[in-house]
Amino acid sequence: MLVEVLKDYLESEPSFKKEVKKKIAELESKLNTIASKTNESYNELEEELEMLQYIEPPDKQGGKSLEFLSKQTVKSPILENLDNILVKFIDSVPDIKAATIVSTEGEILASALPEDVDGMTIAVMTAALLSLAESAINLIKSGDFEQLFIRGKEGYLLVLPAGPNGVLSVSTNRDVRLGLIFSDCKRVSETIAQFI
Repeated sequence: MLVEVLKDYLESEPSFKKEVKKKIAELESKLNTIASKTNESYNELEEELEMLQYIEPPDKQGGKSLEFLSKQTVKSPILENLDNILVKFIDSVPDIKAATIVSTEGEILASALPEDVDGMTIAVMTAALLSLAESAINLIKSGDFEQLFIRGKEGYLLVLPAGPNGVLSVSTNRDVRLGLIFSDCKRVSETIAQFI
């Protein structure tokens, strides 16, 4: 949808038209790559979940091979740190409704989302928003990208880079104090950048 809006808006600027079409094509290609990677990750998770169904309680595992047990996934310390950062952040700012930390490729690293929200979709869209915002800022030569701010009737969505490989996305209610939330998000994104 953002791509379409950008297309319509810049149709009246012939000098940008060629460059914008090139950027849009790059972004669409990147989105397709992200979508295919996300699908692959989903299939791998399904296979791992299937394997987990056959694990028996410890007292009945005598016959299980160590090789099979070593294939079971254990959450990495980095992901645990990111989860902790997100939980502390949300606890300290009551106006936050949801938050995610994703990779620039659109993979969820940590999230606190409502049950009815598809995390994979949010992750892909967040990565795409970051990429589009960075391209637009570079195109108009406005320096390094710092944050994307979207206002809706019910609240705000903030998207910030968290180092070269991560993205922080935060959804807030409408009554949030914007100066404070911008400052908090910047501080948290700098902390996240140390882990990814």
